[in-house]
Amino acid sequence: MSETSRPLPNSPLFCVVARIEFLPFETFNDYKDRLKNQLHLLDYPIYRKGKNTEFKVDTSKKIVKTVDTDFWVIANSEHTVLLTLGPNYMNISLADYSRFSKAKQHYENILSAIEKVIPELEPTNLHLRFIDHIPLKGYYNAADLITPSLLGLHDFDQFKRNVSVSETGMITAEGNHLIVRCSCVASGNKLPPDLVSLPLKWKSALVSETPFIILDSIHSKELDGSHINASELLKSLEGLKENLNTLFFNVTTPKAQESWK
Repeated sequence: MSETSRPLPNSPLFCVVARIEFLPFETFNDYKDRLKNQLHLLDYPIYRKGKNTEFKVDTSKKIVKTVDTDFWVIANSEHTVLLTLGPNYMNISLADYSRFSKAKQHYENILSAIEKVIPELEPTNLHLRFIDHIPLKGYYNAADLITPSLLGLHDFDQFKRNVSVSETGMITAEGNHLIVRCSCVASGNKLPPDLVSLPLKWKSALVSETPFIILDSIHSKELDGSHINASELLKSLEGLKENLNTLFFNVTTPKAQESWK
């Protein structure tokens, strides 16, 4: 088995988010209907508009202002693929990700449609995020599944660990940034707080009543600001995926990997 593949029938991978940030596009609203129609033809028929409220400080007047920005959500019929599109970013979120080859068609459909409709878009940063939900039911110790260095303090004397959160930043051989966050949770949402509201159809219940680990890994790459090129973005996503899988097999134990086969 290749260290960078995940042929695990019971893989703990719960959610994958690809985020592309681009230079602000002032006439973005002018393209939304064409993009919506283009994606509808590719079986992403669900569309709705949303609004984000941001707080900005006006230093000249010494006041805090609220600024509303629009975003659009486009999803497939099964509610397993979601495109969130804002004035300077897009997120492609997947709730049913087993292998990159399966997800690749969705990436290709969405990115090619955006390249066709808005060819002058200039991506600046690319991020790929893997969220693993690892149940602890049946295991005495989280260290049976995850390398201890990510788990914080162990139990000692009369103290029993109830929750722990760690974050480690790394630089890859290519000079890209990789962050891994590990949270041990007694019960609650299987996703980090910023992803809980995603309107996706999850492969299992979003809330767990039993202890679990969230492994939240983000791999980031700076882009050169050239006009959007779907095929180049796909190649970059595949490269980020390879490093994330290498990370996964280095922070999970052989015992855990065997249990997911």
